[in-house]
Amino acid sequence: WIVENLGGSLTATGEPGRGCTFTATIVAEPAAQSAMISSPEETAPRPAPPAPRPGSLAGARILLAEDGVDNQRLIAHHLRKAGATVEIAENGRIAVDRILRPPPGAAANDLVLMDMQMPEVDGYSATSTLRASGFARPIIALTAHAMDGDRDKCLRAGCDDYATKPIDAATLLGVCAKWFERARAAA
Repeated sequence: WIVENLGGSLTATGEPGRGCTFTATIVAEPAAQSAMISSPEETAPRPAPPAPRPGSLAGARILLAEDGVDNQRLIAHHLRKAGATVEIAENGRIAVDRILRPPPGAAANDLVLMDMQMPEVDGYSATSTLRASGFARPIIALTAHAMDGDRDKCLRAGCDDYATKPIDAATLLGVCAKWFERARAAA
């Protein structure tokens, strides 16, 4: 599903007793067209993002708290493609620190995508800590648990909404756009 979500395909061929060959093909920009930055000093000031349109994430600042590197890349890819700026926290402790003690000059996040199963501090504890500290921006739970009570458990911890893994890009972007629009309207 990762290959398909990146716009590619996966094929397999094989013979009994000889093994299998798997081929993954994804769409990628030629390196000459990709922005390559080797150090933070090389970054140039960027123009202001366009005004958000309904259903868009243009201008959204999203903190993605996710410990899985593959999920970080895939989810961030979809969010950035939809116009969002994405910051990644590898676990709940880091997410709480970045929100409650942001680096000087850092802009506040418009919403948080919170994996519920992470090392050090899980998403349930991180969300509860943020809510107890007065953090009022939207938090969307990300979890592989899709049983009836799992959504309620996430909402009781303080999450505003819920998305299941494996991630369906259209569903996730729709949920994020809904909460981003609400956050902007409330600001």
